[in-house]
Amino acid sequence: MTGTPRIIVGEEERSGKTMKPVVPFEIITVLGCALVCVGGLDLVLLWVPFRFGVAEWEFGTVSRFLDGLPVLTMGLAILLVSGALNARAWLLWVTGIVSVLVWVAVLVGTIVYALDIPLALKATDPGLLLGLKKGVVKTLGEAAIYGVAYLVFARNALRMARPAR
Repeated sequence: MTGTPRIIVGEEERSGKTMKPVVPFEIITVLGCALVCVGGLDLVLLWVPFRFGVAEWEFGTVSRFLDGLPVLTMGLAILLVSGALNARAWLLWVTGIVSVLVWVAVLVGTIVYALDIPLALKATDPGLLLGLKKGVVKTLGEAAIYGVAYLVFARNALRMARPAR
C-alpha cells in the first residue's frame, strides 16, 4: 500500500464488509501545529511587556506560564508522535528544538520564581500565608514535572530525527 500512512481509529460493519475509517497523519499534524501555535502565542503574550525586577510581576507571570503549558505540551506531544509514526525528521527536529527552548524557559522561570519566594512570604498577610504556600508548592511541582517532560520530549525527538548509522 503506497501513499499517506493512516491510523485506524475504529471498525464499522456495513453490508457484511468491515469498513475501517482512517485519519490521515496530516490531520493529526495540523492539530498538533494548531495547539502549539495557540498555546505558544498565549504563553509568549504573558511575558509582554517585560517587567523583570518587579517581584509581583515575576511571581505571577511564572505561575501563569506554568499553568498555561498544557495546550503547548499536548501540541508538542501530538507532533512528536506524528513525526515518529510518519518518519518526518524535520518535524522531529522542530519538536525537539521547541522542547529544548520551553525547557530553558521553565528552568529560567523557576529560578526567577524561587528567588522571589522569600520576598512574597515576608510581604503576605498571615491570613493569606496558607494559600500562598499552596501556590508555591503547585508552581514548583509543575516546574519539576514539566522540566522532566520537556527533557524527555527533546531527547526522544532529537534522537529519532537523526539518521540511522
